[in-house]
Amino acid sequence: MVFPFIQTITDNFRFVSKGGSSNLAFSETFHLTITATGETAVTFDNVRTYCQ
Repeated sequence: MVFPFIQTITDNFRFVSKGGSSNLAFSETFHLTITATGETAVTFDNVRTYCQ
């Protein structure tokens, strides 16, 4: 593994309701950084919630 290790991840997920209620959709992007000394940092970016 080459340090610093930086990974960008985007998660998308939904809560689907029963019946006539609205559904919720979430989207988030986060950046994971691990340094050569083992320090770890996570920063969140573009966190969104949608009511559909």
